[in-house]
Amino acid sequence: MADLTPEQVAAMAAACGLPMAPDDLAEVTHRLNALLDALAPLGELPLNEVEPTPIIAEPLELARSEGASTAPSEASPGNRLRGPGTREAGARSNGITPTGS
Repeated sequence: MADLTPEQVAAMAAACGLPMAPDDLAEVTHRLNALLDALAPLGELPLNEVEPTPIIAEPLELARSEGASTAPSEASPGNRLRGPGTREAGARSNGITPTGS
């Protein structure tokens, strides 16, 4: 597969609404091409022999207390991701709480 050019990377960034400083363009182009090269072997996997398996993830809710920051952190216990069957972030629905909680 041919490497992406800096012009192509700049066009993709513009199309996505991402600001791209001209000084960063060479580095971003290099890293994007490296990522594509690293992922290339995945295209050679014989996936036509594998049965598709649906993965249904249940949505998580961000439970916030009034006035709490929007970013969850260890310091603010009012910000905890909650999913079905869990009591708090890190608690598992099987009742086992990870160490350090």
